[in-house]
Amino acid sequence: DITCGVAAGDGRLWCWGNMVWDGGSRSPSARFGGATFQPFGIATTLAHQCHVTSAGSVLCGGANETGQIGQPTTTTATATLAPPQGGALSAAGSTLLQRRIAVGYNQGESGHSCAISGTTLRCWGDATLGAVGFGGTAGSPPATTPTVVSIPGGAAAIAAGRGTSCALNASGTAYCFGRDVGQLAGQGVSTGTPTAAPVQVAGGWPSLRAIAAGDGYACGLAASGASVWCWGNNSVGQVGNGSPSGAAAPSNFLLGGSALMAADRLARLRAGRAGGR
Repeated sequence: DITCGVAAGDGRLWCWGNMVWDGGSRSPSARFGGATFQPFGIATTLAHQCHVTSAGSVLCGGANETGQIGQPTTTTATATLAPPQGGALSAAGSTLLQRRIAVGYNQGESGHSCAISGTTLRCWGDATLGAVGFGGTAGSPPATTPTVVSIPGGAAAIAAGRGTSCALNASGTAYCFGRDVGQLAGQGVSTGTPTAAPVQVAGGWPSLRAIAAGDGYACGLAASGASVWCWGNNSVGQVGNGSPSGAAAPSNFLLGGSALMAADRLARLRAGRAGGR
């Protein structure tokens, strides 16, 4: 339960809230020494965080119960940031850009992380639900090293939610994997069965330029910025169709309707989970 932002002037990271690994702070404070970060290259969740430095490398910190910060020891949380092991996401070996990093959660202090370098998606952390691109069973060991996840056409954007991940390829097509992909692949059916291999989201919609994932649902932003498409679990109205029913194929519920004027444009999307862990 933390909030972080990057200072426009010097690129330092400021955070506040319940950072389980160092006691937290109720007031914003500059974190992690002299490191500087990309303004839209930060990602936080319940118990860990990963950020993209100004040089283009990934640094992660916090709980590592399921390997989500990419360190070999899964029993100790860290109050410092360190690169995930393996070196694939270091500045020297990557072309990582802002907005191409995401962190997700499952329950308690378990979670997973994903990042795109060039057009290659890598994920690490909790594999029990398949959100890192493999595993999908209760006994699946955590992925403590970033592992390549194949996205047809190459990955362009990534989002992480509760036990799930969704990516866009270079053509703006959405793929989801992890917990209950029956809903997240736009099939409208909650099977409760994890799917580790990326599944293309069903249905027709315009090319998407951004994607967000929450607890059993996802939303995408059209390349024009003039429409939002949401699908999946709708128990509290999170897909915006005015009904308690889930949405099968992605449907345009927001822009051009009563909620927002057709002339409006959105720049970014975010999704989350209501209440509890």
